[in-house]
Amino acid sequence: MKTKLIALTSSALCTLFLVGCSGGGGSNNPPDRGFDLLPDRIEISQTTSSQIHRPTVMSVIGTFLEPLGTTTGTIELIPTTQIGPGPRNFFNTRVPAKWRFQYWESFMGQVPCVGGVHTVERNVHLGEMEKLPCYAYVFPISINPSTVDAVSPPSTIAVEAEGISDTYGPPQVAILDEFGNVRASIAATVTNLGKGQMEFTLPNVSTYYNGVYQITVNNVSASGRWEAVGAGELSLFGNTPPSPPNLPDPCSIPAPCLF
Repeated sequence: MKTKLIALTSSALCTLFLVGCSGGGGSNNPPDRGFDLLPDRIEISQTTSSQIHRPTVMSVIGTFLEPLGTTTGTIELIPTTQIGPGPRNFFNTRVPAKWRFQYWESFMGQVPCVGGVHTVERNVHLGEMEKLPCYAYVFPISINPSTVDAVSPPSTIAVEAEGISDTYGPPQVAILDEFGNVRASIAATVTNLGKGQMEFTLPNVSTYYNGVYQITVNNVSASGRWEAVGAGELSLFGNTPPSPPNLPDPCSIPAPCLF
C-alpha cells in the first residue's frame, strides 16, 4: 500500500509540472490563450542593401474586425500597449478572427523606422505569434576599435559617419544593447567634419556583458531633437554573464518519476 501511495504522489507531481516527466503535457492551447505580438525592426543598409533584424519596443493598438468561424476569447480591443523587445501575450483575445493592428516605434537613439504609424490587418488564430515589421534605412559607420575588452577598454573610440553635423551641437553617440535599450549616450568630438570623422569617450563598460552592442550616431536638430544618421556595431568581451540558476527537477521530489 505504501509503495502504491508513493507512485501515485509522484505521478501527480509529474502531471502538475509537465516538465521532464514522460514527455510532458500536450500541445493544445487553452481556449483563452489568445495570441502573441512581436515587434520586428528590420534595418537595411543604404550602401549594401543587407538586412539585419533587431529587437525593439513599439506601441500597438489592436481592433477585432470579424470572426473566422467559431471563436474563443472575449476581448475585442487592445488599447495602446507597449510591446517588445520579446513577444507579448494578449490573453483571452477573440480568435480565430481578422484583427487590425496599428503600431509605431519611437525609440531615442536609433534610426527611426520609415512610415511612422503602420496599419496591418491579419487573420489571427489561437496561440499564433504575429510579427509587426518596420523598416529603417541606415548608413553604416566605421568604428575603431570595433572590438573592446570590457575590463581594459580604450579611452576613446574613433568613428567615421557620413552626414554628421555640429551646427546645433556636437553629434551624439548612443550605445544600445541587444534588446534595444540605450545603455549610454555620449557627446562626440568632431575631428574632421568634411570627412565625417569624430571620436567619443567610452563610458564605464565594466558592467557590460560580452556581446554585440549597436552604436548610433545622431545629429542634434534646431529643436534639440536627435536625428539618427548612421549605425554600426561594437563587440565587447572580457565580462562573461553569470550562468542562470539550476532549477530543481520536480520529478525527484519527493520521489523519482515512474516511467
